[in-house]
Amino acid sequence: MPGLFQLVDPPGFAVSFQPKEFKMPHKFKCHDSVLLTPLRFTSPKADPTQVYEVVRLMPPDRQGENGYRIRAGTVERAVVECEIRCC
Repeated sequence: MPGLFQLVDPPGFAVSFQPKEFKMPHKFKCHDSVLLTPLRFTSPKADPTQVYEVVRLMPPDRQGENGYRIRAGTVERAVVECEIRCC
């Protein structure tokens, strides 16, 4: 039975398609080993020679920079991509 279910837009109804926001892929993946890059606002307790493991990929922050949860031993911290580098 063709035409049994027809979708009809009501009068004055306009469908607008918004393009999806472009997301940058994460540079690091889960279980990658990374080092902290000391920045001005990095905690003085953070050891730049300590090797951390990426445990979770986080969504981008307000500036669009990808976030990560990293862990070394029992210490886990949240960082953005500019704060870590490959070892």
